[in-house]
Amino acid sequence: MDPRTPPRSIIEASADVFSEAGAEFARTMDATFDQFDWAEDEIRRGQRRHQHHRDVLHHSFGLLAPTHDLMSREFVYRSHCRELLDRVADGSDTTAGTAAEVALSLVQASHAAPLNTVAFGLYVRMWKLAGFPALDALGSVEVHYEAIAASEIDDLENWTRTKLAVRDRALTSITCRGHHHDEPVNCRFAHATDRVAA
Repeated sequence: MDPRTPPRSIIEASADVFSEAGAEFARTMDATFDQFDWAEDEIRRGQRRHQHHRDVLHHSFGLLAPTHDLMSREFVYRSHCRELLDRVADGSDTTAGTAAEVALSLVQASHAAPLNTVAFGLYVRMWKLAGFPALDALGSVEVHYEAIAASEIDDLENWTRTKLAVRDRALTSITCRGHHHDEPVNCRFAHATDRVAA
């Protein structure tokens, strides 16, 4: 625009930019709130699977941050959440990469170069471990890759999960007032004075 452009034109051009940005912001917020809903739903499901750990799972929401753009896909993100919540209930390390994170890293790697036998075997293993939808193309291919290179796949899995570790993905400093979603609960993290009488 030159200096003689009427102010109205400048305002209209600015409005177009802001409306595009506003639409992008709305899409981003919609996707974020979808992920919040999926995470909360996976926490509820985890609480049903692990009845004795309902309280700690309630406080695990902060561990469920997406780590990859493709976690905007529901089945990918839910798998990531499920694995982390199961680790919390089992008392396992929550920092190591999840099957979903490993699979996504292999997708990225495959864009740079074809996956070798061991890497593709790991991709197939992680796809199944993550509980991603069955693919006809994969068929029984996992059995063949496991037969050829199981120990190398194990090594690559351990290495990749370690490389993808999120060091601050751990439950620390949990404080609880004895209420979850405004309901009184018996929570191991509640201060003694805040605990619900049994």
